[in-house]
Order: sequence, then structure tokens, then C-alpha cells
Amino acid sequence: MKPGNSVSAAPGQGPIGQTSTGQMSTGQASIDIAEATPWAPAKLSFAQVLLALLALTAIRIVGLHLSVVDLFFDEAQYWAWSRELSFGYFSKPPLLAWVIAATDPICGSGEACVRLASPLFHLGTSLLVYSIAEKLYGRQTAAWSALAFALGTGLTFSARIISTDVPLLFFWAAALLAYINLLRRPDWRWAIVLGVSFGLGMLAKYAMVYFVLCAAAACIVDRDARAVAKRPQTWIALFIGVLLLLPNFYWNAANDFLTFRHTGDNIAGDGFRLQISGAIEFIAGQFAIAGPMVFAVFLLILVRCLGSSVLPQDRLMLAFAIPPLAIVTALSLVRGANANWAAPVVVSMTVLAVAWWGPAWLEALAAGNDHGRIGDAGRIAGRRCVCRSPHGAAAGRQGRPLRAHAGLAGVWRADRRIGA
Repeated sequence: MKPGNSVSAAPGQGPIGQTSTGQMSTGQASIDIAEATPWAPAKLSFAQVLLALLALTAIRIVGLHLSVVDLFFDEAQYWAWSRELSFGYFSKPPLLAWVIAATDPICGSGEACVRLASPLFHLGTSLLVYSIAEKLYGRQTAAWSALAFALGTGLTFSARIISTDVPLLFFWAAALLAYINLLRRPDWRWAIVLGVSFGLGMLAKYAMVYFVLCAAAACIVDRDARAVAKRPQTWIALFIGVLLLLPNFYWNAANDFLTFRHTGDNIAGDGFRLQISGAIEFIAGQFAIAGPMVFAVFLLILVRCLGSSVLPQDRLMLAFAIPPLAIVTALSLVRGANANWAAPVVVSMTVLAVAWWGPAWLEALAAGNDHGRIGDAGRIAGRRCVCRSPHGAAAGRQGRPLRAHAGLAGVWRADRRIGA
């Protein structure tokens, strides 16, 4: 059941498909929840979400100035790099050093100023998450996705330090938003945004290359993604990204490919040998990176609904989450892996988890069932993958059925026809 969506009411049902006996109904599928009470969760406006995010960012900036924590080794290394700007450095691409150098004239070289860009980037990433979720699922899912992302355990910690993951998440989200808009229709402006975001993301951290793999995975599961891959806008975007990366490639070539070799050594570690504990540690680490609720719901989706007929939006979010997770999990089986090596997947993972769990959770809360809210939400979210209209189609916005196999562009076309 999609957030912000309603299902056409059958005789004897309320406006959102609720029967007089307190059952949530979606065509032939019927989900029992507690009898409804007059209370209902308030809807969040973009202004409210923006105000909350600005307040949170202000608190984080103040917290940085009050903090007595010295720079960690990596942070100190990035600061040292920012003293001598270059197109490349020993272990990382150059963007983070440039960012730190840009904040220095604003407030100096203290610990708080070195880390200043982190909460600002995360503010921007949260707003991009809002835009992504709004495009795919509607405003309420967008509101809760932005807040869930901003308050996630991993991001809360990340906002207190400066690391390459900070700009990487921002440019990953910007590239994903541009890609989603290109799925709607060809647009050279979004192609430029995609190319610039991809290029700057690569200059932040080479893990941005996962974006290409995720786009390839999207082509497998969505026909509109396959159409986008054939358009000139996509290839121009890739060309722009490679063009932005060329100075770093030239620096590496002039320095015996120092950063590339270090990245390869970091992946190889001490050699490859089977170690189940490494994979367990990496998977467990995702509960801290994405947040326990978000990652738990994501696992529930994989276990219960991956083989079901899910909506195109869901398939897209899965395509931009599963490949990096699968690659790093496989790597962790043979050499261990840091929990943040698949950090960009938190963007699509959060949007998808909120889209599946959020409406079910709010419905259970609205039902006023003090003893069974979590169980009710779990049942609703767990059955979301099989809730269909009487004709077997997935329920679209405004209660109109959409073809279960339709691509994303088809979903948006249907939305426009019904005035969404």
C-alpha cells in the first residue's frame, strides 16, 4: 500500500478503504487492524520538514563549536591535504580537501570549522532525499524519509566528523534525483546535473562508481530504465562525469597511480580467505549505518517481497541498494569490510523502508491499538507486496489501479491523468 495513496472505496467502506468494522481493505486483500479512533497522525508540510532540518543543522553546528573532541587521524590527514591543494592525494580523491580549504576562510582551521561542511552537506542530502521520495511516493513519504534520513544513527554520527562519505552521499542523492527525472522524460538540464553529480561524487570517493552498476541493475528490472540507457542525455552525462574525473586520473598517472593502487590494496587487505564472521559484522554494521528500523524493514522487504510483483518505484529503489550491498557483503566474506563501504545505499534504502513501513505504522497508530501497534504495522507492511486491486494491478495514487508491470514513466503518466 503506497504512502499517500488511497484505494477506491467499495460499498460500505470509508473514504480510505476502511470498513465499518475497522478493517483496512485493498480490493480483494483485507487487513484487520484495531477499530479506528478519532485521532489521526498529522500530515507534515515541506515547510515543517525544512524548519526541522534547519533547526537540527543549527544544533549540530553549535555542537561542533562546543565539542572538545580532537580531529581523528583521517580528519587531520584531510586537513593537511587542504593546506596544499592538488588533483589527487595518497588514499582518497581530492574533493574533501577542497571542501575543507573552502571553509577555512569562513571560520579558520579549528576542529569545528574543519567539520563545518559535514552538517551542511547532510542538510542538503536530506532535502534531496525529500525530493526523491516525493517524486516516487508522494509528499508524506518524502517528509518522513527526509526526517528518518537526517536522524539516522549513522548520519547523526557522520554529522560530527568530516569524511569522504559526507560529500559522496550528497552527490549520490543528487545523481539519483537527476536519474529519476530523466526516467520521466529526456531533459538536458537533468542530464547535466547527473553528469556533474557523478563526476563530483567520484572526486569525493571512488565508491560513486557503484552508481553505474545500480543504473545497470535498474535496466534489468525496468523498461524505462532501459530506454534511458539508449538516450544521448545519459551518455552525455557519463561523458561529463568522466571529464570531471580526468584531472584526478592525470594526477594518478603522473604519480604511479598512487590512489588507485592504495584503493586496490585496501580492498585486498591481507589476502582473501573465507571468514563468515566478516560478513556477519558487515551486515550487523548496517543496522548502525542505516538505522535499526530502516535496515530491519529493508531486510523484511528482501525476505518477504523480493520475488513478488512490486511497484516500479520499489524496483528502482532496490536496484540502487542491492548491488553495492551484495558486492561488499561478498567481499566481507573473504577479507572483511568496513560498514561504511556501501554507505550510499542508505539513500534509497531509507526511502523504500519509509514507503513500505511508514503508512502501515501510521495506520496502526491511528487505529489506537495500544497493545498491538507494532504487530499490526508489521502485518500491513509485510502484506504490502500482495495488496492488489480487484484486477490484480498495484494500487496507484488516488486509488486508481496501475499496471503491475508498468515502468516508472507509466506511473507518472497515470498520475498526471488523475491530477496527482
